[in-house]
Amino acid sequence: MNFGYTPESFGLLILLGFGALIVLVILFQLARLIARLFGAKSDSLALGLFAGMVALFFFGASLALDTMGERVSGRVMSRRETVWVSSRGGWRHQYQLDLSFSAKGVTLPAVKLNDAGVIEGFLKDKGAQHSTFDPDAATYDRMQVNDPIDLRVLRLGGLSLVRDANRNTFTMLPWFWIVFGLLALALLILAWRLVGSLVIIGVAPLVVILPLVNAWRDQRAADDFSAMTARATATVREVTRVKVWDFAYMRSRARDINRFELRQHYDVVNLEFTPAGYRGPVIGVDAIDAPNDSAPTFVKGAAVEIQYDPDNPREARLEGRSRTWHWRDMLGVYIDLSLVFVAILILLLLYGWFTTRAKRMARRVQDQLQSKSFRQ
Repeated sequence: MNFGYTPESFGLLILLGFGALIVLVILFQLARLIARLFGAKSDSLALGLFAGMVALFFFGASLALDTMGERVSGRVMSRRETVWVSSRGGWRHQYQLDLSFSAKGVTLPAVKLNDAGVIEGFLKDKGAQHSTFDPDAATYDRMQVNDPIDLRVLRLGGLSLVRDANRNTFTMLPWFWIVFGLLALALLILAWRLVGSLVIIGVAPLVVILPLVNAWRDQRAADDFSAMTARATATVREVTRVKVWDFAYMRSRARDINRFELRQHYDVVNLEFTPAGYRGPVIGVDAIDAPNDSAPTFVKGAAVEIQYDPDNPREARLEGRSRTWHWRDMLGVYIDLSLVFVAILILLLLYGWFTTRAKRMARRVQDQLQSKSFRQ
């Protein structure tokens, strides 16, 4: 579910964003008030109520779009695929389709591209509204510039709520994760009530071991070329050198504790190519070992030979490159954490030793003073 707007109402969309922030603050204060009326002293209940209110609002807006929205025909104006590299060293694809649609099911005429690849003329139609979609990979690959797309639109003045006409509220919800999360929460609460200490004993090792297991699986997947049966020549679109994993969720004094200098640096390489049978290019990603403190392994615009999975072309591999960083860097994080824990343990032992000796010395002095006073 996205917003549609005209060039004239775009400013209204910005004001609506600021207004939404004010409404969110009011809703949170209302949730706190309700929580206080029920006797809650902490904000945990208020946060739950606030999240429920926000979810209920979006659910209601989505249902209104399903029931009252009109079906219109839009057109793809442009498409963009980017790869975002996080501070934790991972990456994910982002897909965007810019759409334009008119009222009452009228299909907009095909757009014209100038020599620079920029769309001409589509903003001249004042009756047209525009929206940006974040589709999944399959939808993005299927749609090209000038392709028609069926939309469901609920108009609110110069703004609209917009969604792909082939989807609705219930198909948008991640039912698997909702059911899985509820079952996991129910089992955790039940186990906690029965044997709370055993839950901690069972969950703690799992939390510690799971990242290392995932790193081992990622390493095996990176070294497995069995699915990479297709070959192509790709263009290097961008190279990001990863030297640090930063697991801090917000800036704080403890940020350095969550920051790890990597033993093996690596380059996240974006590779643009057109797989066999595809209508347009995609961006494959490979993350390869890089010599520490060296220049990037590849430069933007270079042509390179790759192997890729025909069923998932964004899983690409550069030929003749190693990918040992998956295991080496995660193992390095565990070593760094172990050294920190050992240092803390040593400090605690030293503190306990000095505290015990100080108490013994104080007891001896007290005994001597009591002995002297007894003699006198």
